[in-house]
Amino acid sequence: MFVGGGSVANMLAVWRVHALDVALRAAWEVVLGGTSAGAICWFEAGLTDSFGPQLRTWSDGLGFLPGSFCPHYDRDRRRERYLEEVAGQRLPAGLACGGGGDHRNERMYGSQSDGLLRQGNGDDLAGERCA
Repeated sequence: MFVGGGSVANMLAVWRVHALDVALRAAWEVVLGGTSAGAICWFEAGLTDSFGPQLRTWSDGLGFLPGSFCPHYDRDRRRERYLEEVAGQRLPAGLACGGGGDHRNERMYGSQSDGLLRQGNGDDLAGERCA
């Protein structure tokens, strides 16, 4: 199942009204994926602009995947804000993804509770530390 972008807050509210979240949890062994809001929804938490132009933490995800997710990591001050929120323990450590809007260039990053940001392969990113 692939879920597109939009407002994670609105999407999950509608899903919950119709018990789609319950059906998805029962069948979560299928491959789940998404982009933007469609990626945040599978995690416990994330960084979103679902509530207006300001970035906010979101902590009401489906929780199928532990931790947080930050889409568009390389845009709109998201990297700085995501690292601040993880370092301040307002978001759990998790994953971030960015690639300049071109899915062929997407890169995955993982924030760690020790404050380091790591690429998907586990290598430390020079100079990338949670504030």
